[in-house]
Amino acid sequence: MSTTSDAKSIDPKQTRIEKLKLRLLRKRRIDPASGCWIWTGTKDRTGGGVIWVDGVRVGVRRLAWAHWRGTALPRAISPGCGNSSCFNPDHLEPHKRSTGIWLPLGAFSVAEDDNGAPKTHCKSGHALSLENTYTDYRGRRHCRLCLLEFKANYKKRNRPAKEE
Repeated sequence: MSTTSDAKSIDPKQTRIEKLKLRLLRKRRIDPASGCWIWTGTKDRTGGGVIWVDGVRVGVRRLAWAHWRGTALPRAISPGCGNSSCFNPDHLEPHKRSTGIWLPLGAFSVAEDDNGAPKTHCKSGHALSLENTYTDYRGRRHCRLCLLEFKANYKKRNRPAKEE
């Protein structure tokens, strides 16, 4: 038998957090070999899980970090195991977006060649070092020298002809 005072003592915020945690766990498949928590719900372009909370699209890794680690959210979180769909809190590691490379190097963090090895040079043969690369808004690496060459060629092609 419950009284009205029992109903008032339940924290609605706590039950909301528990409901969100259950939503995450329902969309989880555990890989027995690696221990990864594979997200089976909606995924973004990179393969990371996303979920809608109060009309806002939130990354599943960020929610997992907040719920199970309980610490302040870093700016960016990547799975250290290299599986883009993994949201196991033990596999998640913070990194800086400004580094140009996701640390640690995961399966989708650095461009790979056909053999699965990280690319060291661009298509034009320029070295893909930290100084020579930039990361676009989608997290893809690009060669700065190739960009400079493209801009120079574009200016030459589109420069108006001088009238004499």
